Amino acid sequence: MLQVGALVLLYAAGAYLRLAPLPTWGVYVTADDPVLHVRVTEYVLEHGHLPRNDTLAWYPWGQNWERTLPNFRYYLTAFLFSIGRSLGMRLSLYDFCVIFPAFFAPLAVVPMFLLVRLLRDWKSGLVSAGVLVLSNGYLSRTIAGFYRHEQVGIPLLVLCMYFFVKSMRSETLRDTLAYSVASGTSLVLLTGTWSGFRFLLDGFPVLVFFALLVGRMGRRLLIAFLVTDGMALASTFFWPNLSSYFFKTFEFSVVVVVMITALAYEFALKKHVDAERLPLATAGLAAVVFLLMLATISGLPVGRLEVVINPLRTPPAGDVSQTVAEHAAMRLSFVGGKMDWPAMSSYGWFLFVVPLGMVLPFLKREDSNLVVLSMLVFTCFLLFLALDPYPALVCYAIVLLAMAGLWFLCPPADRPKNEEVMMILFALLSAYFFKNMIRLNILFSVFVGVQSGLFFGTALDMASLHMRDQTARRASDSRSRKRKERKRRQRAMEGRAEPEAARAGVNYLQVAMAGFFVILLVFTMSTSYKSAKAYPLGLREDWFQALDWIEENSEPDDVIMSWWDYGYWIQTYAGRPTIADGATTNSSQIRRLARAFMTTEKEAYQFCKEFNVRYVVVDVTDDFYPGAKWTAMAVIAEQRIADYMGTGQDGKPVIYDKGSKCLLFRLASRVALSQPLALEHFEFRQVFQSSRGQVIVYEFKP
Repeated sequence: MLQVGALVLLYAAGAYLRLAPLPTWGVYVTADDPVLHVRVTEYVLEHGHLPRNDTLAWYPWGQNWERTLPNFRYYLTAFLFSIGRSLGMRLSLYDFCVIFPAFFAPLAVVPMFLLVRLLRDWKSGLVSAGVLVLSNGYLSRTIAGFYRHEQVGIPLLVLCMYFFVKSMRSETLRDTLAYSVASGTSLVLLTGTWSGFRFLLDGFPVLVFFALLVGRMGRRLLIAFLVTDGMALASTFFWPNLSSYFFKTFEFSVVVVVMITALAYEFALKKHVDAERLPLATAGLAAVVFLLMLATISGLPVGRLEVVINPLRTPPAGDVSQTVAEHAAMRLSFVGGKMDWPAMSSYGWFLFVVPLGMVLPFLKREDSNLVVLSMLVFTCFLLFLALDPYPALVCYAIVLLAMAGLWFLCPPADRPKNEEVMMILFALLSAYFFKNMIRLNILFSVFVGVQSGLFFGTALDMASLHMRDQTARRASDSRSRKRKERKRRQRAMEGRAEPEAARAGVNYLQVAMAGFFVILLVFTMSTSYKSAKAYPLGLREDWFQALDWIEENSEPDDVIMSWWDYGYWIQTYAGRPTIADGATTNSSQIRRLARAFMTTEKEAYQFCKEFNVRYVVVDVTDDFYPGAKWTAMAVIAEQRIADYMGTGQDGKPVIYDKGSKCLLFRLASRVALSQPLALEHFEFRQVFQSSRGQVIVYEFKP
């Protein structure tokens, strides 16, 4: 009952944190992708499937969202909403989507608790569940209004790992198969929910390949891997957004290569190759199979996936992904004299527990070499998360080498078990991905929680043993030589008393350590609450005014030209087609749109005629001033930012010659500057300006 009560309390605390912004901002989704996801969910509820030809998106071609977006997430929401309606729930679908993340994301405490309890004990499980659900890293992408895929994906990801570990620990073949199927089912649902399924799909092969190289491959691990990843691979042929291409990708091939290698190892290499040559033969076979598989794939990861894997890549000119803030690499910086380190703001002091949790399983005996390597791992891991890409990669390489050193210096009997190795490998991989793309802090949050719980359990065990030794030593020193005879008579009784004293000491230590972690959790919750309360929902009032005007004063087929950030807003709230939106699926069209805004008015005129534009929307606040969105437009249009605008001595924007000629500046300047830049073409006529002058609508009549 204590464990259940603690989980309920953690769930309630997680939901409370995520609902914090609603009293301040109202019941709205956040002003980005959730706007689209609500519209898609509404369509699923009405038609039973995702839109296959959304004419509001990417004019004039439209968009097939069924083949673009992960499908399961929308069906799940529509299903739960229908059940709620049948039980008398009176929420609208929009309001349901707003609060959905706040109530679904905290469910991750259950599989997290079960996973870490299986790895260590129930107290460690509660610590892990608390760190996950209360940390800002998990909160930031599961808050009320942030209606996206992660709030379903993370609970499924943790559930899959739990069943995978359970299958590895099962004693009978029947249980191994049953838990493997459960693990595979979780991964299948995750595959249809979130593109982050690739982490487990390709993470399990990393674990298996490591086990092959170090001679740790067992039949249960093989079954768990084959069933789990086999089911997930099969599902990629049925999920509409993956079926047409995923089997030709690098991610698919990695799994197949390791599957073939593992089967060959189990049924051929292990029987016919000497034990000393087995690792080399296994690596050689994998290399041969991988080279053969390269001929079947369409290429290495590109776009966002390439950013995650290769932080040193040189993006092509006009690359859209480099202008998206959440795709940026994570590093420590100082802004206005204050430290800005997303890793620290996401996890607080629990960040420092992660490298400790990874090395403690190797420190089961006193060895100065192991201690030195552990200190090296701790230092370089934190430096890796703080430095720029080149030195960060050096630190990451040192961490990997030091971890390898710990493995080989540690006696075989004291090395971590396969499931502990899995958590170490996944913590290292998720940290690497988080470092390269800041939006993946939610993935790293899982393993910050896992390692925090494992550190708590391991540290408690080590401290308990130390206290027991200290108690025995003090009891031994206090005995007088003159009482040796009495000691022999009372040895049996004292032998019982010493463990009782030790256990009493351990209880005090447990209380102290539990209190320490509770204080850290309360501090983490307090920080997360402040962040959640300030998290903005909805749009600015100026935008609601502009969207209302467009809906009431334009025709349903009038094409709206705006920067791609606002495409979802115009499609969902005004019901009008746009040329681009936040899906960024057509980079060439976004580049043409950027050129229309950032080059000459003459070129913009031709663009508007080609795309049948009726209205042009400009956000003066976001689009115009130094450092605003126009810099992203200039980068994508392959123009130099410094040629457009600067800041004068009085702090006001200074327009240079190139800026004075581009359409965006001419449109925005009519409100932003006391002497607006002249429009050469009379076709652009201002028809609406919001109450504070932040959003302007122009009519285009060729």
